[in-house]
Amino acid sequence: MEIIYLFVIAVVVGVVTWFEWPKIEKHETKEKRAFIAISAIAVCLAAFLLYFPDAPGPTHFVSKLFEPLTKMIK
Repeated sequence: MEIIYLFVIAVVVGVVTWFEWPKIEKHETKEKRAFIAISAIAVCLAAFLLYFPDAPGPTHFVSKLFEPLTKMIK
């Protein structure tokens, strides 16, 4: 079942790229690189969350990061 979801994610990213890529001017290479990088990161995160849905989220990371500070304040 995960393979179907991965295929759907790939199709969605492909459709978004198909619509957005022509709108980026030819001389805007940094924008094209940023678009590719952000799209790749989004696909990787979607695949990771698809296979590991119980992974801790960013709020868990932030709370662990600031845990010593909250102990100092209390």
